[in-house]
Amino acid sequence: MDRALYVGMTGAIATLQAQTANSHNLANAGTVGFRAELAAAQSANVDGAGFQSRVNSKLADNGWDSQQGSIMLK
Repeated sequence: MDRALYVGMTGAIATLQAQTANSHNLANAGTVGFRAELAAAQSANVDGAGFQSRVNSKLADNGWDSQQGSIMLK
């Protein structure tokens, strides 16, 4: 199978994982003490023979947002 298909699929997988992190953040935005998950895509060179311009995409785990959220008074 051509590596171009794998290159395209790594981009799709990274997008799906980033969408999962965004959905998780939105679902828990109202939770007291919740820290948002940070995610960003990175490029990685494809090893082996082929075009040098081909790069795979992978999701980099950047941890969580450490900013203090809003205080909720009851």
